[in-house]
Amino acid sequence: MPLGDLGYRAWNGRTAARGTAWVVIAWTGIVLAWQSMWLRRLLFLAWGPTVVAGTCFFGFERLVEDGKLTPQVVSSTLIRRLPKAEALLEAMKPDPSQKEVGIAKSRRTVWAWILMMFMRSPQAILLVVLVGVVAPPLVSRDLGARAHLVYFTRPISRWEYILGKSMVVSAYVSGITLVPALVLWVLGVLLSPSIAVIWTTWDMPLRIIAASMVLLVPTTLLSLALSSLSHQPRWATFAWFSVWSLGWIAHGAFIQAAATSSFNQPIASEQVADMLAPLDSFLDSQQFDHPDMLGPGGLGGGLNQRTNQRLLDAMLSDRFAPVSMFHTLGVVQAWVFGLEDDLSRVWPSMVMLSLVSIVSACVLLNRVTAPLRV
Repeated sequence: MPLGDLGYRAWNGRTAARGTAWVVIAWTGIVLAWQSMWLRRLLFLAWGPTVVAGTCFFGFERLVEDGKLTPQVVSSTLIRRLPKAEALLEAMKPDPSQKEVGIAKSRRTVWAWILMMFMRSPQAILLVVLVGVVAPPLVSRDLGARAHLVYFTRPISRWEYILGKSMVVSAYVSGITLVPALVLWVLGVLLSPSIAVIWTTWDMPLRIIAASMVLLVPTTLLSLALSSLSHQPRWATFAWFSVWSLGWIAHGAFIQAAATSSFNQPIASEQVADMLAPLDSFLDSQQFDHPDMLGPGGLGGGLNQRTNQRLLDAMLSDRFAPVSMFHTLGVVQAWVFGLEDDLSRVWPSMVMLSLVSIVSACVLLNRVTAPLRV
């Protein structure tokens, strides 16, 4: 056989359109990551909190349907845990013309709170572990084996390479945040006494998507940037968990130091009195028998050490949120869900997330293209 017959030959198969190479990169990465048994277990575990959040939806809708959303419930339970609880007080006004409006406001507030806490506590913590399993090998192994040089001998741009790797992380992150949260919203609609609840909470899916993007973009870029800084995935894994754990420890240390220095200031009791005054006056107007919440036996004058500590934590936590990725994401997500209106407490966290995303994208782009530069 002549040697010329073994040279280049025409490709007779189907060719893909330009600009779609990232889909192949993403799908290959998703399939390879799925082979990890630990990853499959984490995804299964991540859907467990959905049952708990669904139970909260069920309990609230039963209270609304049975007419048991009373001042007693608000003053004894929800008022101590729920931001912007004035919406619940509005729901209990005796004027029938205002009752439905109040119920709608209270439903929006409670649903937003449940969804935010669902994405904030269990899912965000599981996200750290899941990304720590998926992301570290994505770029570091290619750099170690110099496989990216093979990638770029094809008509694949560096942006397609980065986009494909990002989609691998984004797919798994969405599987434990975006998809379960949307399922919860659908479940809340099905458990509601009327289908008209869709019009009341029509913006919740949009808020869920926005909150998921707040969580997804910085974490994806940061994890890939850390992966690109080392040829060994184990070092990228160590760096990823260090960023989250050290930020959490630093945040807690700042909070404890500030709370200790401010513990004896009388402003704590005064602020509790100011916060509870609208509730106290409302209960008085409804002739509801209740203890004096602002008196010596109530919450205003009888603050014990544990209550004062919790109040100080709540007042000071936003100030130090930018030092911790976990708390920074929580502040911005609270704003997205409408549970935080003070932009002066939100913009530092927004700036921090923007800086993390931009710096991570620049580092990732530089590390990917560095071996190609002569």
